[in-house]
Amino acid sequence: MALSATASLVLATPPPAAAAQDIGPLLVWVAVPAAITGAVLAAIIKHAILSRPRYRTHRPGVRTFITVGILELAVWGVLWPTLLVGRIAGALAHRSHYVIAMLMVIAAAYLANRIGLRSALNPEIAGSLRGTLLADFFTILMPVLSVALGLLIFWLIATLGI
Repeated sequence: MALSATASLVLATPPPAAAAQDIGPLLVWVAVPAAITGAVLAAIIKHAILSRPRYRTHRPGVRTFITVGILELAVWGVLWPTLLVGRIAGALAHRSHYVIAMLMVIAAAYLANRIGLRSALNPEIAGSLRGTLLADFFTILMPVLSVALGLLIFWLIATLGI
């Protein structure tokens, strides 16, 4: 009995590809809140790291952290829907465009962090390698937090049955 159930699962046809109507609630209830919350948490973590004594005298104001957060949200917010639309449209033949888009987004997010927080990441204050590593960490912080929060929100919604 178990073997036939396994065989039926293996031989079953895959479900049809998701349509744009099916993904709308996922974007509204999971992706957007996760991205916004990830940007806010990333700004708080950046502020906390740059509040250490080494950086405190050169730490930019709160307005700079908000500006960098909005820039990062905009930069990463352009990539994710673009990749999603490409997936829905079935434009998988040009995967090299996705790689190029991802590299451009990472470069733009790096520049937003590096330029926005330049006074604290200056090689004379942070050191050459430490400033670069902090800028790299700050670049990946927002998307990693957003994906983790998105998974958490999705799990919570699925668990509650909403």
